[in-house]
Amino acid sequence: MAIIVRFLSHLILLSCVSVQYSSTLSDTNYILCTAHCSQVNLYFNDLLNLPENCRDESAQDYALTCSVTYHIYFDRQYISLDFTASNDTNYLDEQTSKEILTQTTKLNFNAHPGYDSYDILRKYTCNTGKDCALDFYKNTISLLVNDGKATLDTLKEKLYNETVLVGPTSRRRCIDSNKTGNKTSVKCSDGFCYTRVEKHDFDQEKNTKTQRCEPTHQSYLLSEIERHMPKSTQEKEVLEYSCNKNVCNRNELIPKIQHLMNDYIRWNPARDAEEDTPSPLPDTMEKAGNSFSLPQTMSSSILVSFVILLQFFI
Repeated sequence: MAIIVRFLSHLILLSCVSVQYSSTLSDTNYILCTAHCSQVNLYFNDLLNLPENCRDESAQDYALTCSVTYHIYFDRQYISLDFTASNDTNYLDEQTSKEILTQTTKLNFNAHPGYDSYDILRKYTCNTGKDCALDFYKNTISLLVNDGKATLDTLKEKLYNETVLVGPTSRRRCIDSNKTGNKTSVKCSDGFCYTRVEKHDFDQEKNTKTQRCEPTHQSYLLSEIERHMPKSTQEKEVLEYSCNKNVCNRNELIPKIQHLMNDYIRWNPARDAEEDTPSPLPDTMEKAGNSFSLPQTMSSSILVSFVILLQFFI
């Protein structure tokens, strides 16, 4: 009888260790992420149909953060997709729940045939819940590719006209930020108007704006946007473009272009109105096969007490 009781004591002690281990994992807020799914190409007419190897359990890992990176090629009508997971928490900024989106948009309005004219690269990282990066991709990709194309075409219409003259007969003028007084524009017959704006919401001393006539015949737009949820001092916007329309780098037009780019990134539009609401705690990792219904700390205490009582009968 004593041998049986001693065996049961050891078995229960092992159970306590197992429960404590599960509690430790839960405390670190591990979440399930699609992790082993890289270099996947999806065409625009089949954006949600991930290959089978990206959908089964072997593609998933428990980690502290989930990420998705995708490159959108509008001219070739496909995206290149990578899902990853990481235990690096440096980006969290001591936040319990966090999301980060970075997006680089390159639009080449007078691209030569065979070159990409619209090129988007974005990365989203989160720790808000199970497979949050996959959910973000599914919820935003159709709008980004299908509805968003109209926004990119609108940007081109505002900044570029393929029939505009270049040379001595051109009457194009551009704003020059070095000019002061009532007349801030300069003649730009053999070049295009250029502007670059860098905006930091939480560090306005870093904000810059440059406007001038640029000796180039290349018309393009480059946008770099970084967004955090909750908001962070690391957020920024960079907008740079070269345009061939008359005074297309004027102060009144720049914020309109910025607004179009901000609208285009499709950054959780349903939650934009709720930025002041605390983010929900992330789903934590549950140990497979754990059937305890009591809180883990309470379960551990009861088991340990039971082991001590057993010692009196040995």
